[in-house]
Amino acid sequence: MDPEYEYDTELTLIYKAASDHGIPANFFLLRPYTDEDEDEEFKGTQYTVIESLSDVIRKLFNEDKSLSEIYQQLQELSSLPISPEDVAMIYLDITSPIREKSHSKFKNKRFLDSISEVVKLYKETNTGIPNVSRKKNLMNREIRSGELLKVFI
Repeated sequence: MDPEYEYDTELTLIYKAASDHGIPANFFLLRPYTDEDEDEEFKGTQYTVIESLSDVIRKLFNEDKSLSEIYQQLQELSSLPISPEDVAMIYLDITSPIREKSHSKFKNKRFLDSISEVVKLYKETNTGIPNVSRKKNLMNREIRSGELLKVFI
């Protein structure tokens, strides 16, 4: 695989890809090239592959990894800091059924399951849960499902 970018270091490679896509550099990962990547059109070098955080999170979610497991794996893979908030927002975008037009109980359960995963990650990483309506940190407060939904709606 020929590199698509000229670069000085692998970190420079990430920043160039981020500039091309117009998103932050810490939303990209550089991982080792594997035989599975042979037929893919990845940007990178003969030894590394650049992947977006959303692609990696989607792949790990499809492997039935919890959000906490996904976050831990991303911390090990990334050469740039990745915040729990960024991972949570991408995770919610991928897993949340909000875009579905139906109003089924299954859809609501999936939404609550996704939110529960985020709350668990925030507790594990000591990240406060934002309350945008009252601008207070809900970290030390017991949150029931209905109460949590009000925060995010």
